[in-house]
Amino acid sequence: MAGRDILKDAEIKKRLAALPEWSRNCRSIKRAVRFDTYQQGIDFVCILAELADGCNHHPDIEIRENVVTLHCTTHRAEGITSFDFDLAHRIEGLIADTIIEE
Repeated sequence: MAGRDILKDAEIKKRLAALPEWSRNCRSIKRAVRFDTYQQGIDFVCILAELADGCNHHPDIEIRENVVTLHCTTHRAEGITSFDFDLAHRIEGLIADTIIEE
């Protein structure tokens, strides 16, 4: 299925260049977002959940105090696909539009 093919290392590196806050983590791309408070992080996750549901592509989410870490991977493909980068760009838009970082 188009879009669900695992990307080659060179393509992942190229696409990460457009997402400077993201990095590769084995079979996923990840980003940590620091908030002023725990509640701000939880609010962000609630907004993100709606966005992810709308895309039918869901990141793995880790919450530690006021830091939310996101891992985008395509579980069915067992690796990084174009869907993960599409979601990462949408997440960046969400952060830019609705979240104030330190």
